[in-house]
Amino acid sequence: MGIWKWLGVGMLTVVTLWDGSGRTLAQMPSCPRAEEVDSFQTQNFRVFICKGQDNRLFYRGVDKQTRASINLPVQIGDTAYVATNGNVVYRVNNRVLEVYDGRRLLLREAVIGR
Repeated sequence: MGIWKWLGVGMLTVVTLWDGSGRTLAQMPSCPRAEEVDSFQTQNFRVFICKGQDNRLFYRGVDKQTRASINLPVQIGDTAYVATNGNVVYRVNNRVLEVYDGRRLLLREAVIGR
């Protein structure tokens, strides 16, 4: 099991996953070329809310295992950050990450860290 370590470097925060033996398993920038505004961690994903140089917010979701990521414009809803990609809607708040395709729930994971 890995350990997440946060290293702040100016406006860039780097997330490093260590395997416990001193070797680095993965390194991913939280908000490349942008400022991290908020972050959420579930069992399988990291979600970052970032502010670009144009002061617009965007959602950056990163799969912990594959490191695949998605960047989408985000809006601040009543109870969550909401990002939309066609019919797919990503919602994240202090408690849960949810992904919907239309009205169908595709994913729900508890937020386990910030």
